[in-house]
Amino acid sequence: MKKMVLRNWLATFLFAAVSCGFAACDDDKGGTPAPDNIQAVIGAYSGTMNVLEAQPLENGEDTTAGTALEASVSESKIEFNDFPIRDLVVKIVGEELADTIVATVGPIDYEVSYSAVMSEDNSSVRMTLSPQPLKITIEGNSTESVAEDGDQDSTSVEIEVGISALSEGLYGIESKKLGFNLSVDSVKLNGVDLPEFTAFTLGFDFTKK
Repeated sequence: MKKMVLRNWLATFLFAAVSCGFAACDDDKGGTPAPDNIQAVIGAYSGTMNVLEAQPLENGEDTTAGTALEASVSESKIEFNDFPIRDLVVKIVGEELADTIVATVGPIDYEVSYSAVMSEDNSSVRMTLSPQPLKITIEGNSTESVAEDGDQDSTSVEIEVGISALSEGLYGIESKKLGFNLSVDSVKLNGVDLPEFTAFTLGFDFTKK
C-alpha cells in the first residue's frame, strides 16, 4: 500500500514538473525580443554620388546619372577606398584643370563615422553620421594655378574640404538600399578659406551587394 501511494505521489510530482517545464518554454518563446538587425547594414555596396546644387533646377528635374562608386560599411564607419573628388576639384579650380589635378592626386580614401538605431517597426536602420573634413594634397606643377598667393616656388597645396551631415542616413532592411546626403560647407587652401565659395550637397544612393 505504501509503495502504491509513493508511486502515485512520484508520478504526480513528475507530471507537475514536466508541465511547468513546458510552460516555462512557452513563456521564454513568447518573451524573446525581436532580433537586433542593426548589423544588417554591414557589408559592401555599389551606387552613385550626385552633386545637388544649392539652387534647384528650373524644371525641378535632375538628369545627371551621377558618379559610380563603391563603399563598405563596418560596425561604425562608411568607407570609400576611391572617393570621387573630381566634382569637388571642379568647384575649386574649374573644369580646365580638374582632370590634371585628379590624376596628380590619385585615389583618395575617405570615411564617415556613424552610430545606428533600429526604427520602431524594425524595417530600417537609422544612421547618425559624423563626417570629418576631407583632406587633399596637390603636389607638383599643378599647384601653380591653385595656390592663392601665386607663389611659383610653392611645391604643394593642402586642400581641406569641410563636410557635414544634412540628415540621418537610412538603410532599408528589405530593400537593402542605403541613402544619405552630405553637405560640402567650406574649402580651405593651405589653411585659408576659399573666397566666394558656395556650399553644395552630395547625394549618395547605394544598394548592398
